Amino acid sequence: MELGDVWKPTYGPGPEAPGSSTPGLVAMAHGFLRLVQPNALPTELINFDQSQSGFSRDDINELLLYELGFLVCAAIGILLIILVPLVGFCFCCCRCCGHCGGRMYQKQRRRMRCRRRALWASVLLLSALLLAGGVCALISNSRFSQAVKSTFPNVNNTLDNVHTYLASIPQQVDFVIDKSDVPLSYANRSLQDIGPKLGSIITSRIRNSTDGALGSLQSLLQGMETLNDTFAKIAIHRSDLEELQSSYSQGLVSLRDRLNGTLQKCGLPCRQVSLEGLAFSANFSTIPGVEQQLQALREVSESNIKSDLEEVNTTLGMTPDKVQEQSQEVVAKSQEQLLLIRQEIRNLQERLPLLDVEQKVGAFVNNATSVLEKYREPIVAWDGLRLILCAFLCCTVLLVVLCNVFGLLLGPLGLKEGVLPTQRSSLSDAGGNFFMAGVGFSFIFYWLLMLLVMITFVLGGNIYMLLCESWHNQQLFQLLDTPGKIPNFNLSELLGLKGDTTNFSEIYRQCQHDASLWQTLHLDQSVSLDELLNISQYAGNISTAFEKMDITLSPISLLNQSQKDLLLRASQAAQPPNFTLTLEQLDQNMTQRSLLDLAAELEQLAENMGTDVKKDLEDNARELRDLEKEMQGNFSGPLQSLKENIHSVQSGAAQLEGQTTAALDKANKTQEFLEREMPNIIKNETLAFLEQLLDFFETYISWAKSRVTKDVARCKPIAQSLDDVEVIGCDYIMDSVNAFWFSLGWCTLFLLPSIVLSVRLAKFYRRMDTADVYRNEDFEMVYSMAQTEKKGGLLRKSSASKKPLKEKVVLMYDEIFTTEDPSKCNPRFWEELFLMKVNLEYLEGKLEALDGEELMKIKDNINCLFQHCIQALGEEHPIRVVNALQTLCALIRGVHQKNKSTSGFDIINMLVGFDKAELCMKNLMESLDSLLCAEGSESLKSLCLKLLLCLVTVTDNISQNTILEYVMINSIFEAILQILSSPLSRREHGYDAVVLLALLVNYRKYESVNPYIVKLSIVDDEATLNGMGLVIAQALSEYNRQYKDKEEEHQTGFFSALTNMVGSMFIADADEKISVQTNEAILLALYEAVHLNRNFITVLAQSHPEMGLMTSPTSPVPTTPVTPLGTTPPSSDVISSAELPLDADVQTSNLLITFLKYSSIVMQDTKDEHRLHSGKLCLIILTCIAEDQYANAFLHDDNMNFRVNLHRMPMRHRKKAADKNLPCRPLVCAVLDLMVEFIVTHMMKEFPMDLYVRCIQIVHKLLCYQKKCRVRLHYTWRELWSALINLLKFLMSNETVLLAKHNIFTLALMVVNLFNMFITYGDTFLPTPSSYDELYYEIIRMHQNFDNLYSMVLRLSTNAGQWKEPASKVTHALVNIRAIINHFNPKIESYAAVNHISQLSEDQVLEVVRSNYDTLTLKLQDGLDQYERYSEQHKEAAFFKELVRSISINVRKNLAFNTLSQELLLKEFSTIS
Repeated sequence: MELGDVWKPTYGPGPEAPGSSTPGLVAMAHGFLRLVQPNALPTELINFDQSQSGFSRDDINELLLYELGFLVCAAIGILLIILVPLVGFCFCCCRCCGHCGGRMYQKQRRRMRCRRRALWASVLLLSALLLAGGVCALISNSRFSQAVKSTFPNVNNTLDNVHTYLASIPQQVDFVIDKSDVPLSYANRSLQDIGPKLGSIITSRIRNSTDGALGSLQSLLQGMETLNDTFAKIAIHRSDLEELQSSYSQGLVSLRDRLNGTLQKCGLPCRQVSLEGLAFSANFSTIPGVEQQLQALREVSESNIKSDLEEVNTTLGMTPDKVQEQSQEVVAKSQEQLLLIRQEIRNLQERLPLLDVEQKVGAFVNNATSVLEKYREPIVAWDGLRLILCAFLCCTVLLVVLCNVFGLLLGPLGLKEGVLPTQRSSLSDAGGNFFMAGVGFSFIFYWLLMLLVMITFVLGGNIYMLLCESWHNQQLFQLLDTPGKIPNFNLSELLGLKGDTTNFSEIYRQCQHDASLWQTLHLDQSVSLDELLNISQYAGNISTAFEKMDITLSPISLLNQSQKDLLLRASQAAQPPNFTLTLEQLDQNMTQRSLLDLAAELEQLAENMGTDVKKDLEDNARELRDLEKEMQGNFSGPLQSLKENIHSVQSGAAQLEGQTTAALDKANKTQEFLEREMPNIIKNETLAFLEQLLDFFETYISWAKSRVTKDVARCKPIAQSLDDVEVIGCDYIMDSVNAFWFSLGWCTLFLLPSIVLSVRLAKFYRRMDTADVYRNEDFEMVYSMAQTEKKGGLLRKSSASKKPLKEKVVLMYDEIFTTEDPSKCNPRFWEELFLMKVNLEYLEGKLEALDGEELMKIKDNINCLFQHCIQALGEEHPIRVVNALQTLCALIRGVHQKNKSTSGFDIINMLVGFDKAELCMKNLMESLDSLLCAEGSESLKSLCLKLLLCLVTVTDNISQNTILEYVMINSIFEAILQILSSPLSRREHGYDAVVLLALLVNYRKYESVNPYIVKLSIVDDEATLNGMGLVIAQALSEYNRQYKDKEEEHQTGFFSALTNMVGSMFIADADEKISVQTNEAILLALYEAVHLNRNFITVLAQSHPEMGLMTSPTSPVPTTPVTPLGTTPPSSDVISSAELPLDADVQTSNLLITFLKYSSIVMQDTKDEHRLHSGKLCLIILTCIAEDQYANAFLHDDNMNFRVNLHRMPMRHRKKAADKNLPCRPLVCAVLDLMVEFIVTHMMKEFPMDLYVRCIQIVHKLLCYQKKCRVRLHYTWRELWSALINLLKFLMSNETVLLAKHNIFTLALMVVNLFNMFITYGDTFLPTPSSYDELYYEIIRMHQNFDNLYSMVLRLSTNAGQWKEPASKVTHALVNIRAIINHFNPKIESYAAVNHISQLSEDQVLEVVRSNYDTLTLKLQDGLDQYERYSEQHKEAAFFKELVRSISINVRKNLAFNTLSQELLLKEFSTIS
């Protein structure tokens, strides 16, 4: 029975705001008023019925104390009104007498220019402030006038809304009453159809007990009929076989006689043939007869048992008609009671007190409307005069500003430096006169302005504080709640209620929450709704009528005693005779000897006989065969049928007696049940029908009570109307008044210093009558001395004209940079060159100074230098090798600087030449490989790696670097692995080796086969992989340490705390971003290792002491220079930490933990491009890890617990978590924490959509693994759910902005599918059933967000546009979430209503959820645990190309080759052979 919801009216718009607005000015005025009037409203003194003489001295003192601020301000205003004109008059008289600056004489002093400029700037500032105040005053004046004019239509609209609300009350009551027709019509139809409805139910209940017995009996009769037919077939087959045997017996006898004659004719050879077998082996006349069985079964079939059973069904089918016939009187009486119930409910409208409230309030509203219309025209007319007067006074302020502006413009324009005051120009003099005119206007109009300010301030300020401010802090409500305070105002009388207990503040508060009038006015205390809707009398009459109704049905008899005896006898008599002998005979051959065997024997004899005998024997044999064939054809069918029928009756008769006994027992029990329970069945079903009938009214009564107490006359429109009146009076009118006096008071305040400063500034521009000259002697003396010194040549010339001495290596470089062969005059030139220390700066500077044509002229010398450098690499002298390496680095860098825009081909040609490139590069790579693999100097290895990095990064885009083709052909991969596997080499050069490997792997990785990719993917050496992991871990740890140091430095110290506090006052984002340069190169290496080599996954979990906690050893300073993080290797203190013993006091860490900490830092601020790229790469690495089965295994391993202190972005709404309190958990918890942190902290205007999508994908892949492997992770899932819901809320709040840039529905769909994953498969991976309950609690608690999301996607999916399809997908994905919300919300509301609880606790909601799971229906969604695996090519190619370009530029920029001092080299290579 559907009753629907109560109809709600449509209301008009709210009040229309005036055109202009000054919110900042209004806020300052409010602040000033609260400063002037800080005391609370003395409600105890307010009594409108009390006469003035009734106030005591204490009351007057308290009232004066309350108004003290206004009184002080008014006193100051009166003082200024009197003093300023008086001072102006005195000032004017004084100036006329030549005093107070009236004498046109200005004494010239030092710093006159500075004083003039300071005064000019001060007057300019004051003029700007006056202009701002005047403009704001004009705006506020105009706004006040607009507010007054719009007050009347706004109030009329508000009163119209109140009328609409009041008119809706009787309509809603009528709606509730009219809905009573629904249960009445249901009940009336049920009474009219009582026969089909009640009769069918009674028939169904009786059939439930009789169908079993009837079925058994009918099955028994069917079985007896079948058995009877089978016995009849046996009798027929027996008769047929006897006839066939009789006929064929004679044939066998005659045949035997003919055979005897033939055999006698045959003679001796045929005597052995025996004819005794030519006779039937079976005697069919001995088959037992079945006449007795047939007779017994025939008696059953001829009896009327079957028709009697059909009569039972007929009797049951007539039950509805009998019920309809026997209940006519009850139906008539019940319908009379229905009419009385209708009349009782119709009378409800007259007895509800809501209508009295509507009449009383309606009269009050009509009276208010008439009063407003009465005073409308005079108020508008007076406001027009006020507008003109106030505008005129505001214009006087602007007039002063105008004078000041002209003075500020004309004075400086006409004034010339060095001109005597008596000779100032007319333009300058006019400017000074304008200043004095402004001063005059200020004195003339100041008292009028201050008078207006004082009047509007006292009136407007008091009205605002008494009414508006008291309304805001609800002190005015206390006044309204106190009876007798306001004459002729009684809220209970106004609402037509009894007593004086009505509380205005409580009514207003409940109406703001849209409560109904029944609850708000507590009408249940005066009128009982249970009594108004009491129909128990009529329901009792209907129940009495039904109790007297007597329904009698025809008696039902299944079997009488004779029929039972007949069935029992038949079952016993129908047992078959003993067919054992018969079956044995039937299994034998028909004749004693096979006729075919005898025929064969005769044919065999015929072959040896004469013609006559032979023919007779063959004829006899043929006759035997024909007879055998004929007998088989005639006997086989009857014999087979007889055998089957005998078996059939044996099996059927064996069960017949038991079946008969069981059927008769069931029939007896059914008969006893019907005789005993049929009246009870009729009575119970009649009562059930009555209960269903009355339930219609109980449902309606319950619905009507709920609607009247909760939905009818919801009074939020009344609260809204009061708020609208407050907005009209306070926000529109009083705020305009307050803004007006505040802005005008602002002007009067700044007019006073403007007068003083304008008078002083005017003296600098007006033309004086008396001159005064000032000479600055000090300045003239200093100037004269400077001129004399300059002329006399006192300044000494520099001695820099001497030609400096050059190093020998520089002279040799100069020879190389000529067009001639440098070894032409000196055959040992090249040998000497590589013995000298390389001057990198000069060599690179020399290359940079040459233009393209000059460089091409010396190309041969550069090629020669490059080739000799390669040759020097193969020598035994380490000094030569070092110098050759440094020279190569300088050559490559210098040539690159001249060929930035060209490709690698030009660089190759310039360095070595195309004709010799292949051979030279091969020799170079072999030499470098030998140096890297040899047990030699670490300095040489360092330079080799730097040279290789220089080669790789010679172009920004390494895929366009043709030099790398030679590096691909002549691989140094094994040398890099050897460095990483050796602890000593790894400590010194691991970082450079890892960065070099990462860059080489990215050379043309999408266009061709890169051998470094192939080799890296198959590396399985544990030492090498661990070494690479340690290098990466140390680099990331170094970054984390630097960030932590800066963070501690940023947070400690008094000065830092003070600057943070001050900064937070003026800057929106007071939390300064701690900037540490990201390390993208090492991050790329980690990505390539994880992505390409599955064996590297084991390195992620390789435990070692946490590097940030280890002490730095006192080792020598490494040779690597200190440069910004991310471009050079970290300190070598703990790269070899794998070789260090694990200390029990040191926290254990691993590469994955270090990487997670690094990611938490990098992903805090994604506004910077480098951090955005690093954050994206971090998420890609986590994506690869989340897809790997083995990685997931150790991520979720309960035996591998770690404490991961992730860095969290400082935010205002949360405190910084204490790292020490973190528990040890599986690593997947840290990954989820990182994802939650990112989701929560990056909802901003520049929304990183791509990062959010990757973040949600990582969470989804982890959940898929947990679902697949049924891993129950103990994690605070609520944080994830809350973050996801807030993300959806952010997407909806910024729909317009985000849709212009992104497809937000893809992300929304992923988030919704995560919730679907939890809903559908949560029981497989959530830790406890309570977690599943908490999931439902969060969905229900935040249902408004899901409802808003559904509304948004439904709106876009129904419109034809580009977002229709993606929005439709989100709509379909929300099916289960909306099912949960729609299922549980009514249950929760019902629970709250039953238990009279306004706000349920979490435990109470969870109790409702747990008790209503059974009735929840969800839709199974496919593909939730499926995802698309990560693929770099195509999708990520552009990102990695740009990333590698950035890394290449960064590495090239920070490479340093001159870090090896000559002293260190000489110590390392102590001998030179």
